[in-house]
Amino acid sequence: MDKGFDLEKLLIDVFAPQPGERVLVMTDLPHGEWSDNEQWEERREMAVDWHAAFRRLGSSTGFTVRPLLTYLATGTNNGVLS
Repeated sequence: MDKGFDLEKLLIDVFAPQPGERVLVMTDLPHGEWSDNEQWEERREMAVDWHAAFRRLGSSTGFTVRPLLTYLATGTNNGVLS
């Protein structure tokens, strides 16, 4: 029987956050030449969902979740965040 997608299980299986650790979820924002579109909106929604799931897990597991961090898109992987 398919129980559907379980985000919290994914986060545990992939990141395995431990008591005392800190989690930070970041997402970039469109600006200037990068106009907002459906893909940007989906990424922002995903970041909010992940942040909420980490907060739920953190309260039961004992790790800290920092506030959701947004920054202006750099236009490149590993670009300098300003």
